Amino acid sequence: MKSVHWFNLVLGVIVVGVSVYSGVVTYRLKESTHYYPWDRAVTPVSSSSILTPSTGTSGSMSGSRDPREKSDLRVKSDLREKSTKTLEKIGKDLSPEFSPEGRLIAVTGTPRPELTRETDFKPSREDLVVQRSRALITDLEPALGLAPGTRLGTPRVQPGDVSAQVYFQQSLDGVPVAPFGSVILLLGPAGEVLRVDNGALSDIHLVGDVKLSVEEARLAAGIVASRMVEGGELVIWAPTAEGDARKAYQFESQGRPIVVDAGSGKILLNRDRRMR
Repeated sequence: MKSVHWFNLVLGVIVVGVSVYSGVVTYRLKESTHYYPWDRAVTPVSSSSILTPSTGTSGSMSGSRDPREKSDLRVKSDLREKSTKTLEKIGKDLSPEFSPEGRLIAVTGTPRPELTRETDFKPSREDLVVQRSRALITDLEPALGLAPGTRLGTPRVQPGDVSAQVYFQQSLDGVPVAPFGSVILLLGPAGEVLRVDNGALSDIHLVGDVKLSVEEARLAAGIVASRMVEGGELVIWAPTAEGDARKAYQFESQGRPIVVDAGSGKILLNRDRRMR
């Protein structure tokens, strides 16, 4: 009995800790179109006018809504309804969180250790975690709002004794999206959903093309860093949730990112400084 008590206590502490951390990330995703995992830089965007009737017209004085506003509300309602139906497929007692536009951005679940008696799932087994997470992503995909032509790539797994974390990265034509584009799952001891954080982009406007080799881009990054740089992965660089994206090479210098435009050689990101 004591071992069961301690197991439930440890699981509860882990879930609360992850929920608090994920809640901070989700709040910032909700309130910002800029999100940089390495420095948590945030540029707030006001959403106070989303449901506020316009003033200065006879329609607003009488309380009627603009037809475009009615259409937006209908779209938001449809998105929420579709997400709610999707969540019914993957578990019980799931609490969704939506952006002001009605898009699913997070899901919080409840630990159900009693289900461990009914399943062979073990969060410490990477193969079982990958299998379970792929099945969940397949069911969740309609609610994630992935941009047309994009998909979620091979999962990266962090197994554990009482929970497992799984990272999926959005990609377009095999090229990963950065720094946005991640979907993170937290699974409990029976494979139940404890948390989903959806950072995937619903629209990607890709501009430019690849004109530089990785070595040419490495030279440009090295000049900026004044030292040798590591990495050189080709990514689709989308520094905001809205706006243009472009192909770029991503490097590191002493653990800090340097991003070089694959078309022009321009430095798009140098450590903590964002450049356009």
